[in-house]
Amino acid sequence: MKSTSFHLGLAVLSLGSIAVAQTPNNQGKPQPKPATAQSAEQAFHVYKLSHIVGLNLKNDADKTVGEVEDVLINCADGRLVYAVVSTGGVAGVGEKDHLVPWESVRCTRKDATSTDCVGHTALTEEQISKAPVYKKGEPIDTLALDRAASVPGAARSSTCLISANELKGANVRSADKSEFGEIDDVVFAPEEGCVAYTVLASGGVLGMVEKKIALPWKTTEISRDAKDPKEIVVRTTATKAQLEKAPEFVANDWNRMSSRAWIGEVCTYYSADPFWTHARSASAPKEPENKH
Repeated sequence: MKSTSFHLGLAVLSLGSIAVAQTPNNQGKPQPKPATAQSAEQAFHVYKLSHIVGLNLKNDADKTVGEVEDVLINCADGRLVYAVVSTGGVAGVGEKDHLVPWESVRCTRKDATSTDCVGHTALTEEQISKAPVYKKGEPIDTLALDRAASVPGAARSSTCLISANELKGANVRSADKSEFGEIDDVVFAPEEGCVAYTVLASGGVLGMVEKKIALPWKTTEISRDAKDPKEIVVRTTATKAQLEKAPEFVANDWNRMSSRAWIGEVCTYYSADPFWTHARSASAPKEPENKH
């Protein structure tokens, strides 16, 4: 088992080094500007889980080198740690999912009027195919992977990793221990490398009208059940009364749900800092020190 973890660590370390070496200026991403009062309303772009899952990844030659199947999130701070990228196979047969450091993936808006995004990476299909294989439902050696992830800004924590697909559907308990609903969606801020917020759905049973509300990551505590690691435990610091009066998430009004003003309103309601104040775009990641 130790030997397996060691080789997985080397594979991710090698992949991260290639990504840094091949993509100058922080993986080719435009350097983000700190949020200010003068920033445009859409200084960032957020996307729902459905926008990310199934996203084709293209290299600099505009060739598809894989497809994003899932995203692994750090439970503690909501940072995006790995993209689960599938390669190979025909018609879904023979495909393998690989763990690619999120810093190797770039998501940008398709065009000025579209809510869709396009995915790019400087990695080749061969490099991705040599990355550690991800098997749904099997435990991940997070310590080995975190030690190996040498990409600047990569999350390093002994806390759990959770996949976005796993998180969707997880039951949520409020601060007063009431079971309020379940996670209906996950909204990402890809350029900032974090979750913008989750969408909680409540009601919809016995004639009740289903209500959807946004939960900033800072208002949730997410872990795996100690007795059953496959079971996701989601608790929120908000009470049931607070949740019942929270700003409603309206799925068919995505332009507003993805705006800085609305997300700021939601965070103010919960007295939580918005993601852009603590995401990696707020301050550029430190470059590794040169040791001679």
